[in-house]
Amino acid sequence: MEAELVAIYEALSYTQSSNYNNVVILTDSRSALQHLARCTSVFRGLPVAYAILQLLVKLQADSRIVYLQWIPSHIGLEGNEKADILAKQAISDGIDIDITPSFQNYIPLLKKYCYDLWKEYFDERSKEKGIWYRTIQPHPKQSTWIDNRVLCRRNTVTALRLRSGHIPCNKFLYLMRKITSPNCSICNIIDDVYHILIECAQNSRERANCNLHLSLIGSSNSILSDPLSDDAKKLYLLVNKRLRIIVVSASNHVNFFRRDYTFVEEYNAFYKLHWADDAGTWDEAFLVCDYEGASFFYPEDVDEWRIARNLSDSPDLEGIFVGVHDELGRGDLLSYDGNFLPEFSELHVYSQDDSEPKCVVMSVNTGRYSIGSCKNRKPFICKKKDNEYCPTVDAGYIYSKTTKKCYKVHKRETTWEDAMHTCYMEGGILSTAMHSSELNDILKMITEGQQFFMGFRMIMPNNNFYSIRGEKINIFPRNEGHCGVVTVNEGDNGYNNYNRIAKYSTHPCYDTLPFICELDVKL
Repeated sequence: MEAELVAIYEALSYTQSSNYNNVVILTDSRSALQHLARCTSVFRGLPVAYAILQLLVKLQADSRIVYLQWIPSHIGLEGNEKADILAKQAISDGIDIDITPSFQNYIPLLKKYCYDLWKEYFDERSKEKGIWYRTIQPHPKQSTWIDNRVLCRRNTVTALRLRSGHIPCNKFLYLMRKITSPNCSICNIIDDVYHILIECAQNSRERANCNLHLSLIGSSNSILSDPLSDDAKKLYLLVNKRLRIIVVSASNHVNFFRRDYTFVEEYNAFYKLHWADDAGTWDEAFLVCDYEGASFFYPEDVDEWRIARNLSDSPDLEGIFVGVHDELGRGDLLSYDGNFLPEFSELHVYSQDDSEPKCVVMSVNTGRYSIGSCKNRKPFICKKKDNEYCPTVDAGYIYSKTTKKCYKVHKRETTWEDAMHTCYMEGGILSTAMHSSELNDILKMITEGQQFFMGFRMIMPNNNFYSIRGEKINIFPRNEGHCGVVTVNEGDNGYNNYNRIAKYSTHPCYDTLPFICELDVKL
């Protein structure tokens, strides 16, 4: 295309030096003319395109008329064949023109150069490290394969772990010195990815259900080379269901939110279908979900729509509201939480004189979407996502990456003993944070100048302070208060966090104060 633009520029230059007042320049490059047309808008074009536009303006100022006309090649017009012959002849013995390449010309060359360097390093490095990954991905991919519209987050994590060969199997737990043997407890041989997928007797039934010939050499590697395929999803199901490869350990996970909600492990979330007498308008559905501490359901990948059918087998259930609407009635479809979703962009919301809001309805039988009035009463689903890191669905707990713990600030005031009981009932303990890494996270969560009970108390008769983990603590003064508290103030000493410091003191245990709970997270 750029060569055609140069030819047009040369033709215009010749026109400028000639006496012709009416000129038609014919070109068989439609893309060149389209490129010129786009340059008159906000589109950023090639430098030669702007030079052409400047020449056209100058010629127009001289009252000279120039037309740029596209013609298909070899259409039988008189002289067209001759022009084509002369153009081919000019390639070998025409006039040479020096042209400085544009930045766009360099980009593919630079991309290829960078990719070649990357591939060279990949080939050399994979001789020692990442041999398993090399069998799945022989060459570095030039674009990412991850697509959250096809895989849910859990399956994406599982795919990445399987492709890299790093899953929490006994081999790696042994290398991390968390267990005493790298062998499978059933088969008594090395427990690695290959063993889990191909050999382990514990997973024989799941392999049979997958209907995949995993015993063939390289079959699992071949399947994992296309991580978005249906066969690959079967492998993820095998691994997720039987080995419980999840972010939080199964022993510390809570699969409970409300008695009327159903937990679906694949999406790590709870669902409830409201229908029949519980059906409502779109706004009512949103408020009901919010009242129950959940959110208005809309599918977050291509398969999640099937949840609706799994929640009820009634033939009367057809269309349900999902959490996507055009609130202003102007054709702008957004989810209830303000996200633009590409899969809904093909729906057409026709403008109404009254600008009435429109809402998205989903078929539970096909997963297809349509537009309907938000004022109609339809079934709907509420969804509660399980906490991604903390072993509880209590959204009040906040995960700390630095300490691998979850913290919750209880603003309700109670005695130290009741605070201990509350934390225990929530699966944790009254916080014993002392180190700067822990305090930095907590300081961001609590109000300046307010005291909070912590997990420290004095044990008689020696009047020494101990944490509820049994550690002797020497940071508290020995006075009338027998329980430890932390206070956030401004000052020069203590642990600093954006000019905020934590100071420890004591307080009577029978008085009431807010308190801080913590949960250990086993990853």
